[in-house]
Amino acid sequence: MAETNNMKIGYWNCQGLSDRKWDKALFEFINSEMDILFLAESWFIDEDIHQSHPNYLTSTRRIDPKTIFGHESAEIVCLVSPNIRRIISSRYTSHHQ
Repeated sequence: MAETNNMKIGYWNCQGLSDRKWDKALFEFINSEMDILFLAESWFIDEDIHQSHPNYLTSTRRIDPKTIFGHESAEIVCLVSPNIRRIISSRYTSHHQ
């Protein structure tokens, strides 16, 4: 079982999760040996790429239809380390506003 007494949890309001910011987030997540990282306001940019990453756990769902102009609002992405993933038995993501 993973050590849960001294977990490293990070939070970053990335204001749009571009490729550059995604790479930086992964670099920091892995190199600082974080257990959980929340990426806020990712705006659903490249969502399919994020969901296919091995550290991806979940993200919030869209509450509005996809926008035609400008960026989407919201979304929080949650990344977890392999040790934390092993002890997660279920997850639930609610709608937010």
